[in-house]
Amino acid sequence: MSEQIARNRIKQYMPVSDAVLIDNLKRSVELLYENEYSLIARRVNERAVSPVIAHYLQGLFPEHDVDAEYDRNGADLKRLRYGTGTGLRRIRPDVLVHRRGERFPDDLLAVEIKLEGRGTPEERDLDIKKLTALVRSKQPPEDYRYQVGAFLDLGREEYTLQYIRREFPDDHFE
Repeated sequence: MSEQIARNRIKQYMPVSDAVLIDNLKRSVELLYENEYSLIARRVNERAVSPVIAHYLQGLFPEHDVDAEYDRNGADLKRLRYGTGTGLRRIRPDVLVHRRGERFPDDLLAVEIKLEGRGTPEERDLDIKKLTALVRSKQPPEDYRYQVGAFLDLGREEYTLQYIRREFPDDHFE
C-alpha cells in the first residue's frame, strides 16, 4: 500500500447523527427502486440486493467502508450471541457501514434485508435479534455497539424500515 493511500485511510472520527444514517439508508433504498427495480420485481435473494444498497450507501459515506455480507471482526470471524442458546454464532450482516479493522465508534450502521414474501417469521425474528445484539451488546467478544441497526422489508411497491438506535435504549422493533 502506498504511503499516500495509507495516509488517506487514516481519518479522524467524524460523528454521524442517527437521522443522517437513517436518511441515507432511505435514499439508498429509493435509488434501488428507481434504478434497479428489476431485482425487486424478480424477487431475487437478499444477497443480490444487499450489494446494490451497499453501493449506493458508499457514495453517501465516503469516509467509511460499506460492505455487503461482511463477516470479519478485524482478522477474526464476526461472531455474536443472539436468539436461542448461549453460544457464539458466525454472522454476516447484509450491509454494514463501518471502518474495516476499527471498532466503536466507527461501527455506524448494520442492515438486515428481507424481500416481501421471503423468509419465515422465525428467520425475520432472528434477524431482528441479531440487529439488537449488534447495537446493544456490551460483552466481549461481541462488543460491537453499532450506532443504528435497521431491518428493511422490501415490497414490490414500497418498503418498510424498522430501526433501533444505540443511544436510545427505549427503541425497539415493533
